[in-house]
Amino acid sequence: MKAAPPARPAAAAPKAAAPVLSRPPPTFAHGPENELPDDALGRLSALWERLAKADHFEVLGLERKTATPAETKRNFFVLAKELHPDTVTDTTLADLKEVKERLFARINEAAQVLGDEKLRKDYESELDGKAENVDVSRIFAARRTSRKRRSSSRPASTRRAWICSSRPSR
Repeated sequence: MKAAPPARPAAAAPKAAAPVLSRPPPTFAHGPENELPDDALGRLSALWERLAKADHFEVLGLERKTATPAETKRNFFVLAKELHPDTVTDTTLADLKEVKERLFARINEAAQVLGDEKLRKDYESELDGKAENVDVSRIFAARRTSRKRRSSSRPASTRRAWICSSRPSR
């Protein structure tokens, strides 16, 4: 009698293919090695000025047409690692920590919107000008902030006159 052939090992389940990432992760938040805190503050303040005006795709370093959820997640983690406020451990660098807090909040907001399919579609339609329910509260809030900044930068004597003249007469 012949011996039974050895049992074949069960075929391993095919692994899910890793998503194809079309672009390398963003590097615009990375500073040079051994960067001084004052230099980092200046660099990150300039970055904040740029990202405050940018759309969510630009904030995460994504191309709008080709961005995938995997790229969104990867780019968020790369930026979060660099911009997290807890990376500032020196308590005397409060200004640097504040800028990193603002930057981290900005990239977090962008990742939340672009990571959720429904929010992303709403956001894209808002960018295209096709949104049915545009949130105008952000526009009014920006206007109020602008007015406050303008009035607080004036001397007290002219500020009072300016505030009184801007009120409607009864």
